[in-house]
Amino acid sequence: MHLPLNEPQARHCMIVVVVYKRRLADSPLIQAVRTSGQAANIYLHIWDNSPPEFLARNREEADSLRGEFGTILYSGTGNNTPLSEVYNSALTAYFARPSARYALIFDQDSCLETEFLEKIEMDVIENMDHPVLIVPRVKSIKSGTVISPRRQRPYYLFRRYVFSPDFADVLPGRYLASSLFAVGSGLVITKMLWNTGLRFDVNLNFYGVDTEFCTDYYCSHSEFVFSGATIFHNISEEESEDVKVKQWRFAQHMRYWKYQLQKHSPYPKILTDLYVDFFHFAFRSKQRMRRLLRGK
Repeated sequence: MHLPLNEPQARHCMIVVVVYKRRLADSPLIQAVRTSGQAANIYLHIWDNSPPEFLARNREEADSLRGEFGTILYSGTGNNTPLSEVYNSALTAYFARPSARYALIFDQDSCLETEFLEKIEMDVIENMDHPVLIVPRVKSIKSGTVISPRRQRPYYLFRRYVFSPDFADVLPGRYLASSLFAVGSGLVITKMLWNTGLRFDVNLNFYGVDTEFCTDYYCSHSEFVFSGATIFHNISEEESEDVKVKQWRFAQHMRYWKYQLQKHSPYPKILTDLYVDFFHFAFRSKQRMRRLLRGK
């Protein structure tokens, strides 16, 4: 169900934020944008992937914000819609508007530095005649480590990447896009870039959506813009997670690895699927053996 909470007007940008099992009032991202001083200029699209029991309350909270934002669109069906579908749907609808200029996509837990939106606006103005991806710096809340952007050269068959911390201490500006990786939260996509036909890969649901988007981008574009704006984010690898969550994450990773081999390797799909299935089985057997040994 898609519910526009006030009449759409000409706004300089759209923010898409995906929430999951979280009240809107508890989303650091929504609250940061709300208090940024820029809310009146923003078309906020809240895509609620929560179960049905969350929707009524979140819809009410979204309705209570309509006097603060230029436009609010609340979407929620009670299903956990794949991120690729969310982003493609939201951005295609927004960029059909003559007044649309650029869109940002965010996770619910992203924390923005002061003047984040003003810095992004300047980046867009300076590059308005070029179809380039604009990428902010993303830092871990816990460690302060710069996790995005970075360069990662993949070795798909061995599930390995060669990482390069190129953007830890460099100045904002244009850089070569080769081997670019950036986390999805904070990506800035202009109308000119969207009109080149670049889209989020619909073969992916959650894991790998941002990685493949960046890969598809650098395969067709030579440069990207490294913004001076910074996001702070919790990193799953630094968090203590429930065993079921870890198992779900690993299963998603295996699914994505299958797709990577299918898309990027020269080997037949039946062989790469068997290869990943064997790795998955061997890994799970090793984990079970470790648990048994610890239990003795």
